[in-house]
Amino acid sequence: MKVLFAYDGSINGDWVARYAIHLASNSKQRVLTIVSVIEKEFASEALVEKIDRIQTACHDRGIATDVRLIQAVSVAEGVIRALDDPGGTLIVCSVRTRGDARGYLFGTAAFQLMRNAALNTVAFRIVQPGLLGNPHNILLPVAGRPLGISGGVNLLHQLGTSVRHCRVFHALTVSANRYCRLTAREMKQLRLQGDSLVTAVGRHLAQQLDNPDILVDTSARVSEDWVREVIIDACAYKSDLIIVEAMGSSLRRGFRRNDPIERLLNQTPCDIAIHRQSG
Repeated sequence: MKVLFAYDGSINGDWVARYAIHLASNSKQRVLTIVSVIEKEFASEALVEKIDRIQTACHDRGIATDVRLIQAVSVAEGVIRALDDPGGTLIVCSVRTRGDARGYLFGTAAFQLMRNAALNTVAFRIVQPGLLGNPHNILLPVAGRPLGISGGVNLLHQLGTSVRHCRVFHALTVSANRYCRLTAREMKQLRLQGDSLVTAVGRHLAQQLDNPDILVDTSARVSEDWVREVIIDACAYKSDLIIVEAMGSSLRRGFRRNDPIERLLNQTPCDIAIHRQSG
């Protein structure tokens, strides 16, 4: 899949650029399209210098670049105008560096792009800049069907040889009221149900990756708080990157501060990628 990087010229954007370069290096085209939306006819000298640095990093890895400076009303509009093949392009962008009253995603270009079901979008929050976009241990939280991880599989393919270990995690969530009243037998049944689901997803993931160099393991828990369990597992597993799908309910509600994705972005101990696959 082609890779398009929506670059805003910020330090955060520089960190996300490392992931964009890495993803482009594992694409068939080995081309990174860099799109920056500018207010005036000409880009600032500082932005041009920063784009030059990204181009140099690409050149060092044998990646061609296509820089497009676009005047547009919004970043999302400029990115969409730059797309030659929307269905065959992965749009890489960033979330806010710090969550404010609106959270990390709401109202951002990443949010607007994710709401467009025709686009493939991944938004990164960088917690470990020193990782330089080369994660080794991936945590893949899942909620349902094995086929639901297709977007995560595509990302894992394009992350390439840096990935060594992928952990599929499922937290079977029940209400706090019910959790406090679960009997030992009910807890065991729920755990078996979670284990069955995550094992099926892990098997499907291993088949899709078809890479013996990537170790795939699974873990399931019963909990009243999905976000807390993902955070705990990421810390225990020493994850470099969490890959999670932007849920339809979150997109419809607009990623408010109490949304699971927003809480995950706020509390994550490592880099996190929120993705939305077209279709």
